[in-house]
Amino acid sequence: GVEGYLETAPTPPLAARVSYTRTLGDNLIDIPRHSLSGSVKYCVNKWSAGVRASYLGKHRIAIFDLDSFFVANIDESSRTVVDAFINYQFKEDSLVYLKLKNLLDEDYREGGFRTPGIEMFVGITLAL
Repeated sequence: GVEGYLETAPTPPLAARVSYTRTLGDNLIDIPRHSLSGSVKYCVNKWSAGVRASYLGKHRIAIFDLDSFFVANIDESSRTVVDAFINYQFKEDSLVYLKLKNLLDEDYREGGFRTPGIEMFVGITLAL
């Protein structure tokens, strides 16, 4: 396949990244032929926030059928998923975060399992 990305920081607190992957091959399971993502991150003092949009092209996925106990391959349509985050770094290696995933409430499967829709995560990362 082919992969590439472009990363830039046009002004000191702002950074952006765009990446593309074209996957070659036959019988690809859960791997789209085309994927494209873009992100923007803004950092000031101990705060950082960002948003990321990811496009995955149509691809085949394997799902496990609980009735027949067989694995079936089905087509998963293309999708665009948008995520966002905000962090506050209160120590050198420790931060508090809020992550929001799938803000557009896309209906899709990941690893053969249906995703729950919009998700919110709040947490602390500590260095011990």
